[in-house]
Amino acid sequence: MNEESKVSVSRGGEDNRRASNRGRRLSDVLRALSVVADIGFQRSGRGLSEMTGKATEARAAQVRKVPMPEVPDLVGGPDVLTAASYVEITGEVQGHMLLLLPLQDAHELVAMILGEPEESGPELSDMARSALGEVGNITCSFFLAALADSTGLNISPSPPTVAVDMSAAVMDTVLADLAQENDEVFVIDTHFEQAEHGVNAALLVLPRQRYVDLILDKLPK
Repeated sequence: MNEESKVSVSRGGEDNRRASNRGRRLSDVLRALSVVADIGFQRSGRGLSEMTGKATEARAAQVRKVPMPEVPDLVGGPDVLTAASYVEITGEVQGHMLLLLPLQDAHELVAMILGEPEESGPELSDMARSALGEVGNITCSFFLAALADSTGLNISPSPPTVAVDMSAAVMDTVLADLAQENDEVFVIDTHFEQAEHGVNAALLVLPRQRYVDLILDKLPK
């Protein structure tokens, strides 16, 4: 074997090891975030139960990473009318979180939370916006509290903001400043349930890129 072949083989082996390490690291990170999400969602369920006066469950079905351009597909495509409850992450970590779901599912979730007949149409009433904002606030706040407990970092949410628009427009409006630095987003597939009623949503977690390694290094291995 000549010297050039040896170098080629060596570089190929190193690239494979790095790819393998990245794969293991992502797997470990998602596993750690799943533990955090489970704790946060258990607390969220208790918070929602207190808010509604009825036993309400919040579950993190899965934690995954999704390319940013594919986020609108989480609710059926870029042209689907979507409702989002948005908070800004502040403190030692900065970024954004959104509870995202198709508008029709948002109507169903609000009806479940308020215990009132389900609304319809291309908008949310003021009361519905307030209810959806509080669901997002509770879900995001308890997730961030669990993340803070796990990492020892000071992390807090801003007050929630509710947006209703086509999913692509919601993402463009809320996350335009992150698109330049984040090409992927952590997605927690979320399920809310009360008695026989259940609604699915996507909880998006987007710390600014410069804080990602800080979080990952401090998560329990």
